[in-house]
Amino acid sequence: MHKIEIFYRHTETNKPNAGRPHWFNYENCFVNLLNSISDHRNSVNLTVYYDGNPENDFIMQYQTYFDLICVKQGNSLGSWLELHQYLKISKEKFHADTVFYLLENDYLHCGNWVNAVQQLYNQFGSSLNYVSLYDHNDKYFYRMYENLQSKIYVGHDRHWRTAPSTCASFLVDYNTYYEDTDVWLLGQEDHPTFLYLTEHRQRKLLTPMPALSTHCMTDYLSPLLDWQLINQQTCSI
Repeated sequence: MHKIEIFYRHTETNKPNAGRPHWFNYENCFVNLLNSISDHRNSVNLTVYYDGNPENDFIMQYQTYFDLICVKQGNSLGSWLELHQYLKISKEKFHADTVFYLLENDYLHCGNWVNAVQQLYNQFGSSLNYVSLYDHNDKYFYRMYENLQSKIYVGHDRHWRTAPSTCASFLVDYNTYYEDTDVWLLGQEDHPTFLYLTEHRQRKLLTPMPALSTHCMTDYLSPLLDWQLINQQTCSI
C-alpha cells in the first residue's frame, strides 16, 4: 500500500469568485476531503500549506485532522514555489513509495478516491507518473481538443486515459516528482508545464472517466456526476 501525502494549499484571502457554482464554498471542499480520507489514517497524511495567518480561519476548527505549515507569501505563485522548495529539501523525510497529492482548495472529491488511487498504483505501478482525479470538462468542448487522442487503461472500477495536461492539483510518485522538481521550480502555469512534461520528458498523465474529483468552476465541472449532491452529502463531519 502506498503512502499518500496530501499537501493542501489554502489561504485566508480566498473568497468565492465569478464562475463558481452557487453551492460552492471553501469549507465544504475541505470537509469533503476530510470525510473522504477518514477511513485511511494509516495510508493518507494531510498537511495544510497555509499562506497567511490561520488563526481566524475556519480551517482551524479541524486542526486535529492535519499537520500545518504556515508561509507568508501573500500570492499563489509564491506559496506554490515555496511548497516545492519545502518538498525539495524534505526529500529524506519521505519513503520512496510515497505518492504526493498536491491539491488546491477548490476541489470536491468522490468518497472512494483513495481506494481508486491505491488500486490504480497497485495495478500499474512504476508505469505511472502523474495522475489527476479531475476529468476536465474542457476536453469535451474546446476546439483545441477536437482531434485529441488518448490511450485508454481499464482500471478496477473505471477507465483512465492519457491526457496532455491538467490543473495544479495532481498526484505524482516520489521518483517522478524528484526527477521533475527542476521543472516545477520554474513557476510556470500548469498547462504549459504539463505539456512540456508529457511531450518532452515523456511523462504519462492519467485522468479518470468518470472523475474522482472536480474543480469547482461552473463551466468545467467533471461530467456525469451530481457535484451539488456530493457537496450536500459530505459538507459536515
